[in-house]
Amino acid sequence: MTMQNLLQQCRKKSHSKVRRFWVVLAAVALLLVLACRGYDWDALGRYKGDNISSLHYVRGRVVEVLRDDTKPDQLDPARSMGTQELRILLLEGANKGTEVTIANYLTRTQNVRLRQGETAIIC
Repeated sequence: MTMQNLLQQCRKKSHSKVRRFWVVLAAVALLLVLACRGYDWDALGRYKGDNISSLHYVRGRVVEVLRDDTKPDQLDPARSMGTQELRILLLEGANKGTEVTIANYLTRTQNVRLRQGETAIIC
């Protein structure tokens, strides 16, 4: 077998691999297009929560911390976990000037510890 024959065989194998690559790529692209066509893209804009018509967000000021049952998080001692009971003065909305009592739950994902005099968004 001469050197020229070896080069021709390598080119054939290389050409075969390149052709196989493009066939596989085209098949994957076709499957991706078909999968995307079957997805309901309009559903992304149609989210509707249950009974959200009664939710309203207003600013409020902490008048008093009635109870603070928070403890340092075991994974991150700088973060607190637990519950605060707060008396809040509503600063805007239909009930502006009203004082309400709320529970503030401090979790790993929702971790806003409030102190007397601070302003927060109340739901």
